[in-house]
Amino acid sequence: MTRASEQLSADPVFDRETLLKRATVGALALGLGPLLSGCGNKKSDTEVVRGSGEFAQTPSWEQDFSSMPEGPINPTVWNFELNPEVPGYNNEQQGYTDSVKNVRIEDGLLIIEAHKEPYQYPNDPESRAFRYTSGRIDTRSSLAFEHGKVEVNMRLPEGAGVWPAFWFLSANNPYTSKLHPTDEDWQKPRFYLKDGELDGLEYYGDNPGMIEATVHTFVESFSKQVPLTDATEKFHTYGVELTPQKIVWTLDSKPYYSVKKPSDNPDEWAFGNGNKLYMILNLAMGGTASGEIDDSKAPWRMEVGNIRFYEYTGE
Repeated sequence: MTRASEQLSADPVFDRETLLKRATVGALALGLGPLLSGCGNKKSDTEVVRGSGEFAQTPSWEQDFSSMPEGPINPTVWNFELNPEVPGYNNEQQGYTDSVKNVRIEDGLLIIEAHKEPYQYPNDPESRAFRYTSGRIDTRSSLAFEHGKVEVNMRLPEGAGVWPAFWFLSANNPYTSKLHPTDEDWQKPRFYLKDGELDGLEYYGDNPGMIEATVHTFVESFSKQVPLTDATEKFHTYGVELTPQKIVWTLDSKPYYSVKKPSDNPDEWAFGNGNKLYMILNLAMGGTASGEIDDSKAPWRMEVGNIRFYEYTGE
């Protein structure tokens, strides 16, 4: 996420990567300096070109929620993010839960719903208190890919302070793991970005009518905002195409932004070369990127109709 992709607790290196990713994501979205000393967030005017890559005609991985029973999501497909440290890194106001109140299938849709209610994580040694509950889920157990196309059909929540997104992190951390990182390494600004981050879509409730696409590398970040006035009223299909030479973002199958691979230097382009990405869906509330929350809009619903992944077949 320019937010700123579990058995999080089972892998301490991966855990730190995810946490630090969330720590910086809000600052990346707004170009804020305090969290990212000396790092750039370039608002690129890269020419929009249709992805030259070819993709399979039918998805190899799909979640069609209209065909699924109501109730909890499938735990063999989705992992819940339940680490109590994660929301605090962006000064977000929600705690993430695995409750069906926050994440469920209902009326043929995946619902990620935030509620205004006090929350503390069970067994949190620091007893952190949050003012809202919400959900964050990912595909680490079911989908991780090097190149391909992902399309998510969804309707976004309305109201100042909401921060929904779908985005990608490395599942295998090929570059950071080679460095045998220490705790001090993980505290360095942008260290986790040696494995890259790809943000398919972000929406900020205090900037309605705009959507944002972003890619982060260790040395630079590129992002673009484009107008979309009915994102909270209608379902749209948001896509991202990752090929060996470029990334293309699409809206209802039409490209609106692209970034080309600048070099083979992994600090400038971490994607490919065995780096596997997994997808995250979440609804954050408040924090460094999304501002004050309008409680009159509660509860807030991120509604997903389907998600499809298409294999990359060549250029």
